[in-house]
Amino acid sequence: MLGLNGINYPSVTGQSDVGPEFSGLARVDPGQAFRGDQGASKLLGQLSRAQWEDWKARFSPYVDRLTEIATDDQLATRASDQAYASANQINSNAQNSLKMNQASYGLQLAPDEQAAQDRKFALSGAATAVQSANDARAGAIDLQQSVLAGNAGLNQIPDKVLNQM
Repeated sequence: MLGLNGINYPSVTGQSDVGPEFSGLARVDPGQAFRGDQGASKLLGQLSRAQWEDWKARFSPYVDRLTEIATDDQLATRASDQAYASANQINSNAQNSLKMNQASYGLQLAPDEQAAQDRKFALSGAATAVQSANDARAGAIDLQQSVLAGNAGLNQIPDKVLNQM
């Protein structure tokens, strides 16, 4: 069909040859504005419906995901628990690494030295775990407040973090 400025537009009825990024979205024929008395009105209606369908297909899932993040009562708790467990694992790995290094040099600590070393690891590990849990909880709450205030979008949340939430 010949449209505006002599450009050929494909037929809009029953089209299924659109690209994957537009699958399910209706095409609008701009040449319809010149058909009949109500052509422009019908075209405007089609454009509005097409824009709405496009928004629902492309942006609505992101808005839904942001809504889930902003209203998740357990987000801060999960973030805190994950950070606490990670910090404890890091502390345990560091302690095991130190023991392996000492063993590779043939060091044998006296019982009181071993107790002091274990106490040091326990205290520093507990402080690190609590601090990381508190930081993660505060970060999750800040994220939720930013989403609610409109200051955060999905582009500000790293993919790895977003997929874990």
